[in-house]
Amino acid sequence: MNRLPKGFCAPVPLGQGGEAATYLCWQKDPGRWVVLKISDSSGAVRLRREAKLLEHLAGGPVPALLGQNLTGRHPWIAMTWIDGIPLDDLPDSIPLSDRRAIILQASLAAARLHGARLIHADLSAANLIARPHGEVGVVDFGLSPLPESTQTPSIEGAWEILPPERLQGASADARWDVFALGVLGCRLLGAFAPDRGSRDEWTAFVHSGEAAKCARGRSWALSLAVDPDPAVRPADAAALVRLLEREWGDPPFSRDLFARESAARLEKLLSVAVGTAESIGDWEAAWRLQRERIERASDPEPMMAKLGEFQRKRRNPPGRSKWGIFTGMLALLVIGLSWWLSNKSDDKPSNLDPVTNSVATDFQDLEFRRSTSEGVLVFDPPPPGSHLEIDGKESSVPPDGFLSLGPGTRHVILTDSTGDEILDTTVVVRERDNKHKKSRKDSGHFTGSKDSANKKGQP
Repeated sequence: MNRLPKGFCAPVPLGQGGEAATYLCWQKDPGRWVVLKISDSSGAVRLRREAKLLEHLAGGPVPALLGQNLTGRHPWIAMTWIDGIPLDDLPDSIPLSDRRAIILQASLAAARLHGARLIHADLSAANLIARPHGEVGVVDFGLSPLPESTQTPSIEGAWEILPPERLQGASADARWDVFALGVLGCRLLGAFAPDRGSRDEWTAFVHSGEAAKCARGRSWALSLAVDPDPAVRPADAAALVRLLEREWGDPPFSRDLFARESAARLEKLLSVAVGTAESIGDWEAAWRLQRERIERASDPEPMMAKLGEFQRKRRNPPGRSKWGIFTGMLALLVIGLSWWLSNKSDDKPSNLDPVTNSVATDFQDLEFRRSTSEGVLVFDPPPPGSHLEIDGKESSVPPDGFLSLGPGTRHVILTDSTGDEILDTTVVVRERDNKHKKSRKDSGHFTGSKDSANKKGQP
């Protein structure tokens, strides 16, 4: 997997093309799920062309462009997530009426592209997304020629949707997409066998006109779309839509069925991604993905325990405790050395205060002492909106970063306004024993000592 750009996390693999990989990712700012397409430096030109086309088609049946960075070793573009089922992943249980509705909606989506003077040139089943409300979205414009371009697109993509004239080097034409829609429709309706055979066998099947003959039993319009002669095909997708509507009218679409199938597909993708994140110890991604599963689940209760586990490991990753013990022992050693140096000479004032020079370290137990029997936990001044919990209870956040704690074992958690952890530590604050207090009193450190009483009695 390519390394995600800064600001993105929790990747869910969606597909891998020749020059780019596609992921569903969480974008931390502003906080949303997006589709991220990442390539290497050799794919920057194709990504740049795709970004330009998405801007040109804003508002159409395509994802909206949200961001891009086409420099560096791993250029990327970010797009909105079209939730649905790719047509190559449709369940076999989808009824005939719904299949006809999908074919018609896919043709309508292509017609909108042709209306904007754009040829997709790679309308494979994987690039058409059936959405739960009935429309079909179009993705992956990596092979689409720019409207003003006169350059012939390369012969790439799914070879079964390539029309004969394209293989012979003809210029781009809307009937390329019409042919692809015809092949797609025939496969959805069962006019073509699932086993497409070899590329040479398929080419001969189309060139001989056998493909068009097989399609006539399912749809006259689709048989025209897969004709080897481009002059016989509908001129564009809009013409194909008119022929299909004349044959089928307005086929019913089972929205509830597609909503369930779409939700099941996404749950499967998220579940696999959670397992991957857990296996590599990426607890932030595992927590984010599990949270999304819970928000979409009809019965989230069985998933809550895992979410709590990921949250604990996200705050205190396994293996980090050993480092905490080491740093804690080091801090105690420094405190002990400071105390020894401060008491080595009674006639020299010491500037090594074991309280003010204590080192506050995450994930360790430290002893803080002062004359008032309170400990002081020192940390950087927290940002506005921070949240402080002491022993599980909410407490006011000290703006200067100096937190006074009473005697006992105190668990302190400090988070920022977004919930990200700043500090998570356990502090042990011990009271001075009575013997030590008495010795301080006898030495005259408290008001009311014998010396003070004698002085008051003097005339």
